Amino acid sequence: MLGVVHVTRNDEGSFDYVYEEDVTEVTFTVDGDKISLDDTYGDFSSYDCRGLGVVWDDDLTWIGYMDFNSVYTLFTDEVTTIPEGTTLEDWSMTWVGDNGREGKMVKGAIVGNDVYIQDFSEYASRGRDQGAQSAMAWSSSPASSTSVWDRACSSTWMA
Repeated sequence: MLGVVHVTRNDEGSFDYVYEEDVTEVTFTVDGDKISLDDTYGDFSSYDCRGLGVVWDDDLTWIGYMDFNSVYTLFTDEVTTIPEGTTLEDWSMTWVGDNGREGKMVKGAIVGNDVYIQDFSEYASRGRDQGAQSAMAWSSSPASSTSVWDRACSSTWMA
């Protein structure tokens, strides 16, 4: 069930949250091609967040998902396509997550100076990313969201 949730981190390091039962609707501001979620905020340095969250409908406990400071814009970039005839290989992708060093297998290829990666998420198996190689990093053009990669590499998710 969706609702407005306020989350903070307590002195013991765990999360405290309040499901705001009196808030029965959320609003968005439409400004041209931009749509923004109103009256939400988030600060991961202090874990003080208020947003549209998901709670269990039987006991209203927060299940850890929240949307705040969201801005939606018209997607005008070209969708990344992997060049025809390119063979994707099995690559290992690792990151530092809640459980320390984590990882998964993805598909990847390097064509000239371009890097292609596919299969970031089981929920978007055809999602892919394109970037350009450099000496220590690779980066890609702006699009829908940005991820930070190991070794100071940044990329842009192209669904």
